[in-house]
Amino acid sequence: MNMILYYLGPKGTFSYQAAMKYQSEAELIPCQSLYDVVDQVNQNTTSQAIVPIENAIEGTINLIADELIENQLHVISEVYLDVAFDVVGLTESMNNISSVVSIAPIISQTKHFITEHQLNVKHADSSLDSLNYIDGETVAIIPHQSTTDFSVVKSHVEDYPFNQTRFLVLSHQKSIHPTNQVLLLLTPQVDKPGLLANILNVFNLYNINLSWIESRPTKQQFGYYHFLIQCRIDITSQDYKQVLKIFDAMQISVRTIGAF
Repeated sequence: MNMILYYLGPKGTFSYQAAMKYQSEAELIPCQSLYDVVDQVNQNTTSQAIVPIENAIEGTINLIADELIENQLHVISEVYLDVAFDVVGLTESMNNISSVVSIAPIISQTKHFITEHQLNVKHADSSLDSLNYIDGETVAIIPHQSTTDFSVVKSHVEDYPFNQTRFLVLSHQKSIHPTNQVLLLLTPQVDKPGLLANILNVFNLYNINLSWIESRPTKQQFGYYHFLIQCRIDITSQDYKQVLKIFDAMQISVRTIGAF
C-alpha cells in the first residue's frame, strides 16, 4: 500500500505540485485548509503531510510555524517550488474586465498587474476554486501552467521573477537519513536583555550557518517568544552536543523538530 500524503488541495495547487515533486507515487489526499492537513497527519500516525512554511516574497506562513511548535511532529524533508502565476478568463482579452479573483497570498504577490489594470479584488477558498467565479467581467489568477478549460489572458504576472515557496514534509517518525539540515525550537525560560543576540552568538561561536530564523509569541505573556531556527550542522557532532549544553546553561529549552 502506498504511503498517504496529505496536502492543501485541490489537485493542481502549489501544494499539490510540491507533493508530486516530493513523492509522486504516494496516495495524495487533498485537504480544505492547512489546519486540516496538520490535523489529518496527527490522526494518522503512518501518514505524512507536506505544508508550505516560507515564501521568498511573503515570508513565513505563521499558521504552520505555530503548528510546528504546538505539535510533536518531525520534519523529515523539504521541497523548494518555483512560483509563478497566470491570469485566465473566458477570452484572451482584458477588455471589459473589472475584477480579479484568487486567494490572498496570490493577490499579494501580483499587485503590480492588479494595480495596472485597476481591478477589484475578490477572494476564493483556493487558487483553483477561483475558476468558479470567472465571468465576462472577472478573471482569475492561478498557478502557472495549471490545466483548465479557460483561456490564458497573460502568463507570469508575479511581481518578482524570482519567487519560491519552501515546503516541509511532516511525519510521526524521524528521518532515517538525516544530513546536515536541522530545525530547532528554542524556548527561553527567562527574558533578559540581549537574549536573541546571545543565542545567535552561540551559533557564531561554532561557525554554524543559519538558513532560517523566526520568532513566534508563546501566547502566555508579552515579551516571551519561541525561536524557530534552521541551521546546517551534523546532529551527531560534538559541536551540536556543545551547543545544546550551552543553551541548557542559558536556561533555554531546545527541541529538535527535524534533522533531514
